[in-house]
Amino acid sequence: MPPTRLHFQAEIELFRYGLVEMASLVLSQVERGVAAWETIDAAGAQEVIDADDQVDQRCADLDQKVFSLQLLEAPVAGDQRLLHVGLIAVIALERVGDLAVAIAQAAKSVRPEGA
Repeated sequence: MPPTRLHFQAEIELFRYGLVEMASLVLSQVERGVAAWETIDAAGAQEVIDADDQVDQRCADLDQKVFSLQLLEAPVAGDQRLLHVGLIAVIALERVGDLAVAIAQAAKSVRPEGA
């Protein structure tokens, strides 16, 4: 395999790793948002809302990586499909992160019993 393709494959692996990291971060956001809702924890809900910037930044970073790989590496069709599906997954994960924020915002608006 030519050295340029080895570099490309390494970049693809970094993208996959970044996608897994983002999925883990989003899962944590959802779990914490739901926990804040169930326990009416305004501080926990605010942490979820504040952490959304991390999700957005990871999304932007992975978007940029896909576009850079497409422009600089001229991937073959199979790799192009992988990048395309990865980009769709990144966008979907960012939306799920936004839903976690919506859950957290709803948790902040709930008044504890007896308040």
